[in-house]
Amino acid sequence: MIGLTNIEKRFGDNLVLKGVTVSIDEGSVTALVGPSGGGKSTLLRCINLLEIPTSGSLRIGEETLAFHPGGKVPAKDIQRIRLQTGMVFQNFQLFPHRTAIENVMEGLVTVLKWPEPRALDPELAQEVVDVLGQLAREGTTMVMATHDLRLASKIAEEVVFLDAGAIVEKGPASVVFDNPERERTKRFIASLRQEEAQKEGGDA
Repeated sequence: MIGLTNIEKRFGDNLVLKGVTVSIDEGSVTALVGPSGGGKSTLLRCINLLEIPTSGSLRIGEETLAFHPGGKVPAKDIQRIRLQTGMVFQNFQLFPHRTAIENVMEGLVTVLKWPEPRALDPELAQEVVDVLGQLAREGTTMVMATHDLRLASKIAEEVVFLDAGAIVEKGPASVVFDNPERERTKRFIASLRQEEAQKEGGDA
């Protein structure tokens, strides 16, 4: 359904995504996890072409686009990709030249970005799980960026751990969360679990 091959994204001299290659199956739910600044949001924006990759290729369904440094992507090609995707922003960012209806009617909900868990109280978090679970059962392909291990473990089938613009580890959610192979992944998961435990202790 979604395939990214050697995706690089530069902002000036800053290389934000470093040759990211990942495949996302149709109807699956994938969580992007990793530290702030690791490249999660930029990768999501590249899938939806809100950011144009510097190099690499993107495939969504039957549509494929290749990117080259300094190259310009025709607007009609961008439109073909966006017609198959939708995006939920954490800050209610909308296209300013469109009405609210026009902002949400253009494409299918394929690429989802969810707000950081600190903004969600437990009841709202459960509503999020319910809504995303229903979308997953309906066969919607979803990619979400989150720090919420509970949300990701309940909804996501696959997890991609990004750090410093590169994929450190990827695999089934149960494996990455409960038995990660890489030391960097282990440290990150442990820090998130500690954060969650501290938050629960503070709420008690």
